[in-house]
Amino acid sequence: SRAWLSFWMSFGVVPDEDQRRQARERVQRADGFSDLATCDLVIEAVYESMDVKKEIFTKLDGICKPGAILAS
Repeated sequence: SRAWLSFWMSFGVVPDEDQRRQARERVQRADGFSDLATCDLVIEAVYESMDVKKEIFTKLDGICKPGAILAS
């Protein structure tokens, strides 16, 4: 989320204000799997259930573009 991005930026990870603004503009929330088809990076945040995570990553693998980074 943009709140987390702002949190990490407060540590100086991205010191330049223009770079911070650009980074915040690129972060988006998705409401469905189809929204993720063109993303370069997808970070799932589901509760800690391996069965659920496997199901989500299987769906993401079929939807996301080749080379997309899938993270947990």
